[in-house]
Amino acid sequence: MKHYLLCIIMIVTVFFTACKGKEDNNSQIQNAQAITKPTAAVNESGNNEKDSIIVNEEGKQYIFKVQSWDTLMLVNYPKAGEKKYYVVGKELRDEQITDLKKVDYNKDGCEDIIVEYGMANRYQEGMIVYNSEKKEFQLVPNYWEYSGAKPIKGNEKFYYSYRSSGCADEAWLSTLFTFENYKVAKLGIIKRSECDPEIPDIFVYKIKDGNELQIEKVSKNDYEKNKKNKFAFIEEYWNKNYKNFIK
Repeated sequence: MKHYLLCIIMIVTVFFTACKGKEDNNSQIQNAQAITKPTAAVNESGNNEKDSIIVNEEGKQYIFKVQSWDTLMLVNYPKAGEKKYYVVGKELRDEQITDLKKVDYNKDGCEDIIVEYGMANRYQEGMIVYNSEKKEFQLVPNYWEYSGAKPIKGNEKFYYSYRSSGCADEAWLSTLFTFENYKVAKLGIIKRSECDPEIPDIFVYKIKDGNELQIEKVSKNDYEKNKKNKFAFIEEYWNKNYKNFIK
């Protein structure tokens, strides 16, 4: 009898061990599939957002596609059988393109492209504009300096930007600008270049013949009055005074 019971116990033990081993094996296979399966949020060019855009200019459609992390390709270049590449990495500080947007930025009736890029918490923009005279697209030089620019209320041919200059954002500058000959034309600058909180003054410059001419000094008390922060001060200043900087 004892021998009979011992045999039954051994058979049951072998059975459960085999089932457990099969279960563990299936679990390992499922985990491996979950790890190796690509996520739906990442497309074939490695971007998390849009990787192509269609632009309409003068009755024609132009297709732009993200070719690599720093390059846009104009798929249907006007010359038959050719493609044109825009290596935006040189202008976009070698950071990955994340999105493409259409906007008539220079108000000439043509669609332009905003190229968004960045990593982690860092966000910047590049721009490709359509030159209606040359019938071609061209990259706006150094547009990353004007990322996130906002239009002047009531006159959207003029924009103002904000850019940190360091010191945990204690140093910064804001540029008033417009477009001339498909390039950024600076008109004025508000600048706080000191990192020392004991030297809080802000200086305003007008751009004339490429030179910065100081026209005003604003004390910290003036731009912090009524509990306004620097962004509210910048917005109010440019919208109120931009006409003084137009050539």
